[in-house]
Amino acid sequence: MLQTGQIEAKYQVSRDTLRFYIEEGLVVPDKVAGKYQWLPEHEAALTNILELRALGLSVKAIKRIKELHETACGTEIQWRENLAVVEEELADLDRQQADLDRRRASLGALADQLRQCLEV
Repeated sequence: MLQTGQIEAKYQVSRDTLRFYIEEGLVVPDKVAGKYQWLPEHEAALTNILELRALGLSVKAIKRIKELHETACGTEIQWRENLAVVEEELADLDRQQADLDRRRASLGALADQLRQCLEV
């Protein structure tokens, strides 16, 4: 059983991030004498959260995945819902990529104009 400071060091996560995950209900370690006690199952939940965040999933998406894991684990419903969450995230990435492509094209055009000004 670890305390929050040990979890911070072990997972390279700030106290504020841990507090946020706790407040959002993503992980709920036991609280004894005003201090969180992190059991192996809490560490497993945190690892899962960190892996999903590393993939770029939003907290909202992670909450949905967690909810499905708790209520419909290993069912077609869970798989379909998880697929929907992942597809939403992919669509969001596509929108972000399109925005980046537009911004890059605009900046490229501006750079070309500036280069032409310097050639005069």
